[in-house]
Amino acid sequence: MEGAETVAREKLAKPVVEDPLMRECVAMSLAHEKRKKSFSVSAAKAKRFDEEAAEMRRSRNWSSAEPAHLVSLWAWCYSAVYGIPPELTSKERAHAHALAARLVRDEFSGSTRAAVAFLNWTWNREKGRERWRRENGKGGGSLDWRAQFGARWLLREFRVDQQRTA
Repeated sequence: MEGAETVAREKLAKPVVEDPLMRECVAMSLAHEKRKKSFSVSAAKAKRFDEEAAEMRRSRNWSSAEPAHLVSLWAWCYSAVYGIPPELTSKERAHAHALAARLVRDEFSGSTRAAVAFLNWTWNREKGRERWRRENGKGGGSLDWRAQFGARWLLREFRVDQQRTA
């Protein structure tokens, strides 16, 4: 009786497919399921990146910065300008890291320092805009991570401003 239960469990665990093509498809599907990983940033990693970025801010030394530190810098700037912390889930943070990495690679030739200059410009500009909104009782959006790391218009304005002041 016990042997029959074991055989039944094994049949449920491994689908039996007679057709060779279907067998290959099932095998590929099972292999894909095993490879799936969670795309998120743990709270411990986020805290570590935040602490390292805080030290980089204090020392003004961004030479060892990684794209993840740019996300931490963005979050700090967001809190400083708007007075509230950004809502950033672990999954959103992972997406922000990926977008920041692409920005550094594609737009700043791999230079995280140049990307830090972009964030600095962005948040100095946003600080002035937010001050005006508050003084004039106006509402408005906030600069989320998607805009900071993925908006072409923001990058274009940065480059135009750099050209004007050069």
